[in-house]
Parts: sequence; C-alpha cells; structure tokens
Amino acid sequence: MNTWRSLTCPCEFEIDVDKWISTIKKCNLHKDYTGQKLLNAVRKHNKENSPVIEPGYMLFSVGFDFEPDWMKSLSKLPSLEKILETRHNLESMSRYHPTDKEFQYTLSNFLSSSRSVFYYLFEEYNPKFGIIVEKYFKDKKYREKREGLLSQEAEKFLKWYENRLEDLKKEKSSFLIEKRDFNIHNGYVKQIFRLKQGPYKLHENEIKNGPQFPLDLNNVKPFFPEHENATVIELCNDYLRNIEKLVNDCHNEFPLN
Repeated sequence: MNTWRSLTCPCEFEIDVDKWISTIKKCNLHKDYTGQKLLNAVRKHNKENSPVIEPGYMLFSVGFDFEPDWMKSLSKLPSLEKILETRHNLESMSRYHPTDKEFQYTLSNFLSSSRSVFYYLFEEYNPKFGIIVEKYFKDKKYREKREGLLSQEAEKFLKWYENRLEDLKKEKSSFLIEKRDFNIHNGYVKQIFRLKQGPYKLHENEIKNGPQFPLDLNNVKPFFPEHENATVIELCNDYLRNIEKLVNDCHNEFPLN
C-alpha cells in the first residue's frame, strides 16, 4: 500500500477558466506549465500518489473521539482520585535516585497534587453547603466574616474541617502543606543530601596522610532542613497518610449521598 500524499496544487480542480489561469501562475509545482502539458502533469501526479487498493474495496479514513478505560472508572469523589495521583507521585519518587532531577520533578508533582486534595474535597461539598471554595482558601476576610452567609450545616462542616486541619498541623510532616506554595512561587524546595559510610578501620599512616574513601552513592539520602531525623520519602509517606485519613473521616462524618 502506497502512502497517500495529498495533491500539492489545486490546478486541475479549478473550473473557472480565469481563476484556473491565476492558480497556475501561483503554483510552485506547475508555474512553468501551460495548457495540456499542465493537465497531463497534474493527472500524472494524482495517479502516482494515489493509494493502491484492491478491486471492490473503498479506501477511507475514520476519526472519532473515545474515552480511555481509566476515565470510565474514575471515582465520583475527586479528592480520592487526587489521593491516588499523589500516591503515584510518591511511588515514582522511590524509583529515582535522590540526586536525579527526576526525583525533584516528581517531588514537585507530589507537593502540588497533595495540596490539591483539600481543594477537591471542598469542591465535592460545594453543591451541599454552598461554600465559595476559591474565596475560602485565598480570602482571609471571607473565612473570618462568613457568619450569616452559610447554613448551620455548612458552619458545622467548616468547624470540623478547621479543627482537623489544626490537628494535622501538629504532625511532624505538616510543614509540607506550605511547601507546595513555595515550590510554585519560589522554586524547588531545599533538600539536604547526606552520604553515610563506614565504619572504617584506619591505620596510623592513613590518618596522618588523610583517608581516602570511595563514594557509595547508593547510600545517599535526602532530608528536608526542617526535619533531619526523617528522610523526604518517609515524611511524604506520613503526610499522605494523614491527608487520606482526614478525607476518609470527612466523608464518613458528612455523607454526600
């Protein structure tokens, strides 16, 4: 089967004579051709570049939109889907070396997707409680002066959420809540990379001359400056578990069905 190449000029398809002559003059392929010579050249071009098909068959192209299977199986609760995305980013981080750029890229995605869980959770309850999600998260005045604007049920939901958020902020990994904004507006979050090796048994002459240790980069571990007693992966794991628990507890406390 020949690969179809579309005709590079419309000379043969122009019916109006005056327009046809004008088209010929502008055509890069046939501008030097005239009359029958031009027609023969265009017909030859068509014949050589047309696809070859078996007799009795028609060749045509079909285009249509379709939905991938994974989209059909999406949860009706976007916050749960965002948690799955966050877990995927966390698992992807583990596949990269801490000093690779890809590790930093995936950490950046983790911070963004994990912070978005809170927004997605509020969007789920928007039809029920009428909370303006964008204002709640970005307008301090709206949060402080919302009395009388929302129903008692909405206020009950917000008080529950705010209490749980305060509890979340007491956890050792809570500083990651603010890391997403830093990551977006200020650049990649700072990390400390530590390499631990040994213990080594050194002779006296090695101590005097200065020991030489081969670097084993497999032992490099990344830490956030805020918590140097747990690795980046460990803290991200802890943070995700806390977020997931908050979301599940919220759905149990305030059923959407």
